[in-house]
Amino acid sequence: CNSANVSEATVDFYLTRYEQGELSLILLLYRQSVIIRALNAINYRLSFIRRNRDDAKLQTLQEQHTTLTKRLKNLYTRHADEDGDTTVLDGLIASTKAELDEVTAELDKYTKKPQQYLIEAENLITYTQELLSEHDVHMKNLRRTFTRDEVLTYIPYLTVYGETLPRGGKPADVKLIPAFFVDQELEDFLSADSKEFATYKPLKIKTDISKQILVDEADNFSAIPIKKREDAALRNDPENVELFPVDSLKDTLADLSEMLEALQSLYF
Repeated sequence: CNSANVSEATVDFYLTRYEQGELSLILLLYRQSVIIRALNAINYRLSFIRRNRDDAKLQTLQEQHTTLTKRLKNLYTRHADEDGDTTVLDGLIASTKAELDEVTAELDKYTKKPQQYLIEAENLITYTQELLSEHDVHMKNLRRTFTRDEVLTYIPYLTVYGETLPRGGKPADVKLIPAFFVDQELEDFLSADSKEFATYKPLKIKTDISKQILVDEADNFSAIPIKKREDAALRNDPENVELFPVDSLKDTLADLSEMLEALQSLYF
């Protein structure tokens, strides 16, 4: 950067702030946003399966598939034991196999997409559990500090930002905005724009008690319970950032895990 306002001392000033605690809240909010996006990614996959599931049709196909599989197995056994002419058995095996192939192809239409989504949802649940464990520890230590190497691990670069001002005036104030390290494969997965999810409504995370996090002059954090009226005012405040209790996020994940297990029993 060739800006006269962005010297090595300026960069060092920002990095020192991140080391001393500012990165803690930024990282907390970023991780929370990934957790909520992951919860929604799980939910819209499971919701898609439930919304598009035809239980009667699926059950009929599964029963037909089981019956035909058993019939074909019995025919092969009879064929192996037959010492004489097997023409009739050959015909029965061919017709049964053709019917089974037809039912299998139809069954795939009702199971392959759901099975894919179930596998993806299970993987996302495992990933979200790991994130929630980290989040839980972090929420108990909001005033967390970092070494310089840790800061640079989380923030690979800083974006220089400043308003464009007329020539000849006072130089614009410059801000350095941290760019977090992003797992691009995960980001693409969470950002997938699928037509199947176009009408999906995001999850509402339930909370029992709202708290406001305050920071004093010494940069010490404290969380105090607030009343519903105060909570409503803060929700409408653009300067306010909402943090969800870890237990509420865990409860949401537990509900989704139960939904996943119920659906898995129908497809696997």
